[in-house]
Amino acid sequence: MRINEFFSSAFLFFVTAFLGLTTSSGEAVAAMSCSTSGTMSFGIVDVLSGAASPAQPSIISIICSGANPNAVSATVCLSIGPGQSTSWPPRQLISGPKTLLFEIYKDASLTTVMGSYSAYVPAYSATTNGLSILIPITSGSGSASVTLYGSVLASQQSAGVGTYTNNFIDVSTSLETFQNPNLSPVAICGVSTQGTKSSAVSFSASATVQANCSVSANNLNFGNILSFGSNIDAQSTMSLTCSNGLPYTVGLSGGLSGATDPTQRKMYAGSDTITYGLYSNSARSAPWGDLIGANTVAGTGNASAQSLTIFGRVFSGQTPPVGAYSDVIAVTVTY
Repeated sequence: MRINEFFSSAFLFFVTAFLGLTTSSGEAVAAMSCSTSGTMSFGIVDVLSGAASPAQPSIISIICSGANPNAVSATVCLSIGPGQSTSWPPRQLISGPKTLLFEIYKDASLTTVMGSYSAYVPAYSATTNGLSILIPITSGSGSASVTLYGSVLASQQSAGVGTYTNNFIDVSTSLETFQNPNLSPVAICGVSTQGTKSSAVSFSASATVQANCSVSANNLNFGNILSFGSNIDAQSTMSLTCSNGLPYTVGLSGGLSGATDPTQRKMYAGSDTITYGLYSNSARSAPWGDLIGANTVAGTGNASAQSLTIFGRVFSGQTPPVGAYSDVIAVTVTY
C-alpha cells in the first residue's frame, strides 16, 4: 500500500509539470511572432545647395500574433542596422557604384541615431541601441506603430543624378520579442536573451537626386563708343553649376530683336539700333545662339561653379545716333 501511494504521488507530480506548458485544452502554445513594415522615402532631393534635407518621418508598423493566452503585453526590440551599406556610420543609399549618405533617427530633431542591439557601432556611442516598444496584447494579438526620422546629410553636392535605395535585410536588422504577464516589461532589450528573434523585418529607404543647374551672368558692356572705324570688342562671364556628371548645353537668345543669326542682334535706343554679335571664342569665329547642336555651348557638370566667357563684337561701319543702347539676352540651360 505504501508502494502504491509512492507511485501515485510521482505520477501526479509529472502531470502537474506538463500542464504548465499547455493551454487549457491541452494543446501546445505556439511562439508569438511579430512583423514590421515601413518605408522611408525622401522623394526628390536637391544636393547642389549643400544643405541637409529636412527631417523625413517614416511610420513603422509592428503586428504581433500567436501570443500565450496568459500574455498581457509584449516587449518588442526593434533593431535597424546598416542594410545594404558597405560601411557605416553613416548609412548609405546606393545607386550602382554611387552612394548618398543619410541617417535614421529616433527623434524629429535628428539628434539620436536609430541603431541596432545586435550591431554595436562605437561611433554611435550611447545611441547605438534600437527601440524598445511595449505592445498591449488582446486575444493573443497586438499592434503598435513608431515614427522614425531620416535625413540626407549635408555637403554632398558631388552626388550623381539617379535613384538611390537601401533595403534593410542585414543580420543586424531584426525584431526580438518577449511575452509579459502584465503591462510592465520583464525584458530589457539588448540585455535579455530569452526572446524570440524574427527576420520578418520589412523596411527600405530611397531618394532621387534630381538633375539641376543654376546660372548667373554678368552684364556685357561695350562702354562709350566714340568711333565705328573698327570693330569694338568686349566680353563678360557667366557662372554655371550643374549636377555632377550631368551633360548640358547653354544657349543665348536672339535678344529683343529675336535675331536668328547670333551675329545680327540689335541694341536699341528707342527705334535706333546698333548691330552686334555674341560668340563662344575669343576669335569671334563661333557665333553663340540657341540652336542646340548648331551654335550652343555644351559641357558636363561637376557640382562646382564653371565659368563660361561670352565674347561680344560691335561691327564697324555703323552710323547710329548718339544715345544709350541696350539689349536683353536670355540664357537657357538645357539638361
